[in-house]
Amino acid sequence: MRKIWKSSALLLGTAAVLGAIALSGTKAEAAAVEVPVEVKINKTLVEEMTSKLSFGEIDLVPGQVETITLDAKTDLAAAESTATKGSPIATYSSFPGVITIKSANTFKVNVVYPTNVSLVGTGTNTSTVTVADFITYSTATGATKAPGADHPIYIGGKLSIPADTPNDTYSGKISVTVSYAAI
Repeated sequence: MRKIWKSSALLLGTAAVLGAIALSGTKAEAAAVEVPVEVKINKTLVEEMTSKLSFGEIDLVPGQVETITLDAKTDLAAAESTATKGSPIATYSSFPGVITIKSANTFKVNVVYPTNVSLVGTGTNTSTVTVADFITYSTATGATKAPGADHPIYIGGKLSIPADTPNDTYSGKISVTVSYAAI
């Protein structure tokens, strides 16, 4: 019976202390407080199409299949169209496409070019010409962008023109995928 009495006394003592606190006028409260959390992220990376890809104004030699190459691997100023069958190209009418990447950061630039694209006559005809080999004649993938400097991606290719293609302006679009990796 003694064990029961000691336990009961302990319980009575604890209850008396709690009762005394409650009677003393001490208030116990709990509250939920909301704390704002934020982060500001600035994306300083900008990609812009600086120049369209133009193979120039070509005077097609009649009856000839013609291939026009615009090699833009390294430099905008060095790129110009050349014809394999001698079709004259108007001076200063061809220029590579250019995508300019602007950012203060340094990173590796990966570029994925399409396999080819068909250009369709913009007049009344529906003839097409094909541009291919973008990867061969454009800025290589995997280049490192220097800190604080713009990074140009020059786009060239090989234009195939069937014999006796009608006079017209042929146009289309390519989709170039640019991704980035930390160095």
